[in-house]
Amino acid sequence: MTELDDILKLTYSEELTKKDTRPLMRKYASIQNRVLVDYKKFRESILEQVNLLLEARSKSQGNRLKALQQKHQMQFNETLSNYLKTRTAQFEKKMSKKEGGPEEDP
Repeated sequence: MTELDDILKLTYSEELTKKDTRPLMRKYASIQNRVLVDYKKFRESILEQVNLLLEARSKSQGNRLKALQQKHQMQFNETLSNYLKTRTAQFEKKMSKKEGGPEEDP
């Protein structure tokens, strides 16, 4: 396990400098010889975890996008509603002036 441990610590020096990776490597160690590592199993496990993280991130971004779209739709609806209320009030005021106001000579 020391070879894989060394490779990982060289590749990810900042992240793994003071970390003990032996507990992680035990899962992939050969039953007959603890120094040997099943690299294929290790690789597949890492790829599976990366894919799960990417999928979760994608769902999270999709949810954020959906929430943002809903927020913009609500703001648009509110703006439209306020505009229509204002225009309706203006129209009603104008109509009430025509109906109740003094008649003009043609």
